[in-house]
Amino acid sequence: MIQTVFVYITPFLIWAIAGWLQMNGEKWIINDILSVKEVGIYAIMMSLVNAFVVIPNNIITEFSMPIIFKQYADMNNSENMQIGHTYIKINMALILGITFFATILTFIWGKEIITLISSGDYLLYWYLLPVLVLGTGMFYIGQAQTLLGLALSLPKKYLAPKLFVGISSVGANYFLVSKFGLDGISYSILLMGFIYLLYIAVVNKQILKHMNLKSRTTE
Repeated sequence: MIQTVFVYITPFLIWAIAGWLQMNGEKWIINDILSVKEVGIYAIMMSLVNAFVVIPNNIITEFSMPIIFKQYADMNNSENMQIGHTYIKINMALILGITFFATILTFIWGKEIITLISSGDYLLYWYLLPVLVLGTGMFYIGQAQTLLGLALSLPKKYLAPKLFVGISSVGANYFLVSKFGLDGISYSILLMGFIYLLYIAVVNKQILKHMNLKSRTTE
């Protein structure tokens, strides 16, 4: 049992390292290439991204995970597994809805929201806020798709996309910030979020294809 648990949690440890590199690398690069002022502006906007996207996503995921995992408890019960897959789609749809709502909200009232929680001194790059929201939202839509592999005890399937995005984001951040300033960080987050979403979708397609082949073989 200990070995099984260790094998299951090992990918999460690697995910954490990649995620830490991705999240903290942005601030280091901004500070190195630009200035502390831009780091502060970026931090203010990301606090709003957390409030509008990350926290609602975490609440939805924490609530839905036990329900989804329960449907995959018996791998021989295809009906329950199909229900679980439907719940995963609903979870993704909720996060997608939150992302688009938050993107539109920050596009229309981004300046007012930033002023409300800070001051007018942080409005210089307010137009980047909806881009940051959209890019982060796409990442978490991709993350919601990983519930399929997690429920099937296949977290290692997502190691490649997680490591790829974690490492690539550092290079993309450095290049785009050097070329476009603080605007570059929003381009990087949008690009990496889109790539991660597509990469996880491809992995899930392979998982489902393998499951279908396996079920046909057993029949």
